[in-house]
Amino acid sequence: MEYPLAGLKVLDFSRVLAGPFAGRMLSDLGADVVKVEPPDGDVTRYWGHEIANVSGYFHQQNAGKQNICIDLRAPEAPGLIKQLVAEADIVIENYRPDVMDRLGIGYTDLNAVNKKIIMLSISGFGRNGPESTGYPRRSGPDCPLDQQGRRQTARPAAIGCRHKCITSRPGGHTVGAAHEASHRHRTTHRPSHD
Repeated sequence: MEYPLAGLKVLDFSRVLAGPFAGRMLSDLGADVVKVEPPDGDVTRYWGHEIANVSGYFHQQNAGKQNICIDLRAPEAPGLIKQLVAEADIVIENYRPDVMDRLGIGYTDLNAVNKKIIMLSISGFGRNGPESTGYPRRSGPDCPLDQQGRRQTARPAAIGCRHKCITSRPGGHTVGAAHEASHRHRTTHRPSHD
């Protein structure tokens, strides 16, 4: 049986939840996903209960992916990343808005190498505006369902909102990116490299 995204190549620079979840969905649908980790490894490798020396959390979000280690701050990193991007269909990242550009691997840099690259940039607080560079300096709710929980009690109700809010929007965008990449992959005659 051939999976719907078989043949698509994805570079996953993301960490924690929303980005890795998006990459996991693409992997589950047959895409070849390569997770790019820093020299110390993804921070979630050290979260929670471990089984066979692997964090359950890390495994859940990154199962099915291949892993490579690249120090993105190293002078040779942009050249190496661009070589990988030349063969990729989708790039996933969820850094602060300025990070990829500052490292020399922002969309403009990568698009110069591969005109068909699709970049899925996931941000919890937008790409610009007062809260785009990090977590907001307010104590208000993080999503509408938190607000709903606050109306009924003095404290937020535990209604399982955060996971839904963090993964539902990126999930939808991931499906859109995958559809576009899959369409491009099947309608152009790009060579396949193993």
